[in-house]
Amino acid sequence: MAVLSPYRRLVRQVRATFVGGPPSDEDHNILNWYASTALFGIVDGSMWVFLPVFLARLGASPSVLGLYTSLPALMVIAFSIPTGVLVDRARDQMATWKRIAFCMRMFYPVVILAPFFLPRASLPLAIVVVWALRVILDAAGTSLWVAIAGRAVSPRRRAHVNGTRWALLSLISASCQGLAGRWLDVGPFPGAYQAMFTVAFAATMAEWWFFGRLRVPLLEREEQVQATLGERVRGYLRPLAEHRPFVRFAVGTFAYRVAVNMPAALFTLLWVRELGASNGLIGLRGTVGYVGLMTGYLFWGRTANRLGHRRVLTAGALGTAAYAIVSAALPSAVWLVPVAVLWGLSAPGIDVGLFDLLLHACPPGKEARFVSVNQFTANVAIFVGPLLGVALASVTSVRIALAVAGALQVVTTAGFRLLPRDV
Repeated sequence: MAVLSPYRRLVRQVRATFVGGPPSDEDHNILNWYASTALFGIVDGSMWVFLPVFLARLGASPSVLGLYTSLPALMVIAFSIPTGVLVDRARDQMATWKRIAFCMRMFYPVVILAPFFLPRASLPLAIVVVWALRVILDAAGTSLWVAIAGRAVSPRRRAHVNGTRWALLSLISASCQGLAGRWLDVGPFPGAYQAMFTVAFAATMAEWWFFGRLRVPLLEREEQVQATLGERVRGYLRPLAEHRPFVRFAVGTFAYRVAVNMPAALFTLLWVRELGASNGLIGLRGTVGYVGLMTGYLFWGRTANRLGHRRVLTAGALGTAAYAIVSAALPSAVWLVPVAVLWGLSAPGIDVGLFDLLLHACPPGKEARFVSVNQFTANVAIFVGPLLGVALASVTSVRIALAVAGALQVVTTAGFRLLPRDV
């Protein structure tokens, strides 16, 4: 019953909005952020979970599955700073985000229609490339998204709102994964996947509309002087090197980010090829794991201010490491379901801890600039990590690579000592 209490409060808040008069700007932002998150749960529980499974069913090689994670990261590495320089000048961050995010979503129909126009042998790599090109726009949009979210809700309420928001996402995503897995088992291939991806596209457009309703004030910007691109980039980066809290955050989390991304392609290979799991079982595994996520987000979101964000981050990281190590020892596919609970309870600690620690490391009004550089460093890790995992698996095995990745995740939590004890 305690798990449901945040949702009861949410229902009362929605009722008060329509019965008790117009809400404050912050309450308006929270409600629309919740709606946006709920709709993204449909996307997350369908296309984002099953797109790599779709690639595996098409016969994608381990290297192509590794590129599915690493190539988008390479795009962020290449474009996060240049796009960050451009969007950093935006006074109306919301209007800029809406234009960029709309264009980014137009890549979804390209993936949906690709099976009609390309031979099956070429599909996996083509889809990976299209999905990676989408990230060029997403690199700019994400930095603005985080900056807008950071200003839309006060720091006092942010951890609790994020915990409830991510729990809501987990609840909807879990439901969608179970339904999607069942549909993919009985529907035609690849038509069932295309139909599911079409639903995800409709949901992400509605999600874009609700997030675009958040109210944030315009930023004050100094008058821009004429300068070359190189001078603008140097001027853009100079304050980051001088802001010690952000430098400590980047250095303290980089090695862990490499380690936690090492198994990214290995889990799909373990599920589909090592254990022979069906789409239905993968969907059930996702449902159970996301119920764990829902519980984890509620718990960590409500206790982060009391325990400290660094402790929450460390606890989540150790639990996620244990998940990789235990997965490496699974004897059959049926064990994917119970072990998913460990992942679900642990991963939220990483999200809750990193989100607030990052915003704490950014000076007010310059969040978009610092977040774009954080995207650069994080995606270097996201690019390198899966390649290291696949390379290790090629000379040993998928199971050994998973176990080694889990052990490295434990070791690299030592870097968290550079982070502040609390926000």
